[in-house]
Amino acid sequence: MTMGRYPEVEDSPGVLLLSTTQMESTLCFLNGILVDSVSKPKVHKMVLGTRTGIYPDVYPPEFVKEILLFVDEKSIKFVLVSLIEYSLGRALALMQEIKRHTSVVIVVGGPYAIEHPEKCIDHGCVDVVNYAHGLYVGEIINFYPDLSNVPNIYYKNESSIKRTLPKNIGYCMDMLPLPDWSQKDTYIIFNPVWHNLKGGDAPRLVLVRDSGGALPVEHHQVPHRHTGVLILSKGCPINTCSFCSISRMYDKNVDLLSSETGVSGNHLSKVSWYSADKAIEVVERFLECHPNTEYLLFNDNDFASIPGRVFEQFSEEYIKRVHLPFYCQSSPHLTYARGRQFIARLVEMGLDTYCMGIETARQANTLIYSRRGPARIVSESVQLLNEFVRRDGIHVAYDFINGNPLETREQLLETIDLIRSIPLPWNMALHNLTLDDDIPLSHHIQNMVPEYRESRGKITTGGSDYHSANYSNFKLLRESYLNIVLEWCGGLHDDSNTGRLKRSLEQFLDQDGIRQIVEQSDKFRALSEKALDSGLDTLSFLVSERVYSLLSGESELIEQAFELMRPIQYGYHRANRYEYDWGFALRQLSG
Repeated sequence: MTMGRYPEVEDSPGVLLLSTTQMESTLCFLNGILVDSVSKPKVHKMVLGTRTGIYPDVYPPEFVKEILLFVDEKSIKFVLVSLIEYSLGRALALMQEIKRHTSVVIVVGGPYAIEHPEKCIDHGCVDVVNYAHGLYVGEIINFYPDLSNVPNIYYKNESSIKRTLPKNIGYCMDMLPLPDWSQKDTYIIFNPVWHNLKGGDAPRLVLVRDSGGALPVEHHQVPHRHTGVLILSKGCPINTCSFCSISRMYDKNVDLLSSETGVSGNHLSKVSWYSADKAIEVVERFLECHPNTEYLLFNDNDFASIPGRVFEQFSEEYIKRVHLPFYCQSSPHLTYARGRQFIARLVEMGLDTYCMGIETARQANTLIYSRRGPARIVSESVQLLNEFVRRDGIHVAYDFINGNPLETREQLLETIDLIRSIPLPWNMALHNLTLDDDIPLSHHIQNMVPEYRESRGKITTGGSDYHSANYSNFKLLRESYLNIVLEWCGGLHDDSNTGRLKRSLEQFLDQDGIRQIVEQSDKFRALSEKALDSGLDTLSFLVSERVYSLLSGESELIEQAFELMRPIQYGYHRANRYEYDWGFALRQLSG
């Protein structure tokens, strides 16, 4: 490593904001708070998310050394880390190394820390846990180590652990400073090989100041190489889903406020949002700092939860002053409630892709995930969106959950029937059920399916994340075969494709992986020939009684087919979404 490679920044205290995912919006939010509340902070951001499956548990030693060198050269005093469950392992490993070799103060926050502050503070490398969505990070830095008057934190005081009283954090987002989108001190993890470039095969830190703005993110939601990820509201009005950290974070705040102060927390707002003027200011400030942005992804939990009056004012200004194509997401309940006029206005604004969380069919939604409501809400919302698909050419994506060991054959077939009923074209965004081990749904799964507790200790996807799965993830499921069929349904559904499956049975049987099953199994070949004569489509064939009975017991053949199945393709992805000019990064490494 070359000493002094990082540009010098004056003033102090030195603060490093760190994320082990590819999303930088949380760090920009924290940066805005620090600039507003700390005198002349020297803030650096590190976005250390990697491509799927790369460094799932730990970063390479040489890369960790580079981070330690950075901490030393920049006189970093505080490291603030945003924790999320699926990248928790590598985050903890990195924090342990930082703590072992430096005297910095490590402060953690984010979804995992809000849900499990007690677990986080028990880690030897953690000094402070903020379970207030980052609202008091300025106070932590200003008053450390005397944190007794800083609300909503756990902290270590000599040999003991202290917890301060929670404060009602139901807030209007207008009260907060704007996120600081400046990239002058933002670094990412970069490896030329990941982008098919020459320049070595080792991860390095590179400064993105000269990149021109929004960087490509490998995520199913991000369709364009120059996509800006923004959030204009926080929270979820439905707030009952047992798999979702949003509802658990809300419940945690309600419980803490009630138990510690005697004041009921049930009045806390489930959703907060910017006013129309502030929302436009957020968008325009982002575009000033990221001039190459050509597409926006509004990553609000439920974009339709923005109140009607605010939305109307915002949409009017967006059309006048921004009018970039965008992606947003919502629930079936609010899509149904806001109706045709809401979708039409989104289209007028420049809507490119609308994502709606269906998750599964009604039976499993109600019994397993606590998502209640009549099935017609989903079906009527789907029909409404399809009108705009056909008339205006927008894309739609529907979220589904896969890999739940509690789901029965009946429930999975109900979900597959629902999938077959959705009018074409549409995109199926598949999410693997990924839970940590200390929430009610995990406890319920482990009680019902002891093999999970005995073999893995927690419900999570080993070696994968929410959006990609290994074959091993399916082995302990009650209905392994049907979950794999559901996995193969992920992606674009149109006249030719049922996700990763060819819709035509004849073309499917010629796919890599499937052709091998035909060649190795006389029974499967006989069933295939009979189905071809009857005109069945691929999905109907795979879930038919005889094929189900045969392939459910052919784990080796299914594993072979799984490994050879073509990757997921989404209809709203631009063909060039990873074609990006990485010259700025290569110049830094060569210099």
